[in-house]
Amino acid sequence: LTKRRVHKGETSSDTYAPMTAVAAEVNTLLSSLQATKYEQCDLSFSLSAGETTENHLKLSPSSSNLAAAAANPSALTPSSSSSSWLTGTFEDIDSVERTKIADGSFCKIYKLQRNREMIAFKAYPASLSDRHQPGVMNEKSLWEKLEHPNIVKFIGLARTAKRVGFLMEYLPENLVARYTRAPLSDAERIRVLTDVCQGLDYLHKHSILHRDIRGTNILLTEMEQAKLTDFGLSRTLRDVASEHFSVVNHSTDWCAPETWQDINSVATDIYSIGMTLLEMTLRKNPFSEYSPLDPGRTRHIFQRITQDNIPCLPFGDLFKPIYEKCTKLDPNDRYQSAAAVSEALTKLHPS
Repeated sequence: LTKRRVHKGETSSDTYAPMTAVAAEVNTLLSSLQATKYEQCDLSFSLSAGETTENHLKLSPSSSNLAAAAANPSALTPSSSSSSWLTGTFEDIDSVERTKIADGSFCKIYKLQRNREMIAFKAYPASLSDRHQPGVMNEKSLWEKLEHPNIVKFIGLARTAKRVGFLMEYLPENLVARYTRAPLSDAERIRVLTDVCQGLDYLHKHSILHRDIRGTNILLTEMEQAKLTDFGLSRTLRDVASEHFSVVNHSTDWCAPETWQDINSVATDIYSIGMTLLEMTLRKNPFSEYSPLDPGRTRHIFQRITQDNIPCLPFGDLFKPIYEKCTKLDPNDRYQSAAAVSEALTKLHPS
């Protein structure tokens, strides 16, 4: 609000003074609302030549006039059915004690106790940018309809004073934490992969692609039952057909070769199962030799994956045939379903 380039013929005072005045008005208005919780308030303005802030200050709350609320804070009350860009019935957990357990790129995960049960809260800023809102809304619309033993349970929506998001089943660790703590035996790898395949087969039968299968998106119960989570990149097969998919924003280490050409199918999820098998076996990301700080990292991985030059499982590993079939360069040469991978796993005989 207070910075703008000085154009020819202007002085700094000409330029900054009006903007500073606007900022002062906005700050005064917002200060009067500090103690008030309100929903769906959009405060926007721009000044053209000859206009004053009185001409152009627009207030557009969803339920009542914001200016009236400034004079009477009780005029605005929290909405039970919406929270700005995310809609639904919200549970207010502002007064519930929460412990942060993970940080995402634009969300935080908390655990909290509710009705004597430990659950998790996947929390996004209430002021989340427009660019990220559609992905969160899509995740909600898909996830809330899912119900399977190998899919993390969606409980509902919740909010605090500054965040909105999803309440979900709480699980103590993800696959990365598990294999970091100790290597998985052959029997444990079979069990985890079978659970993942069963959850994925359920998604595919409902025409949903996960599109982000990897260790951090596989959570484990105390009995080490595996469950798929994080449906932020998931899409229905119908939506995938018309959507441009940016692999740069995806988990490149687990991407199938055709994904780089905007081709997504059941076979691309099967490829990611193979790369997750590699990850849990080697106990590190598939292409961990390339630093995240390396500006050429994505290019190196692209060249490796599209030229069928991916890392190998250790010599003599029991899972080598399954890994190689999951990660075939040609999608038609891979397992054609998650159920087929699960069936192949039953034929393994760990020592």
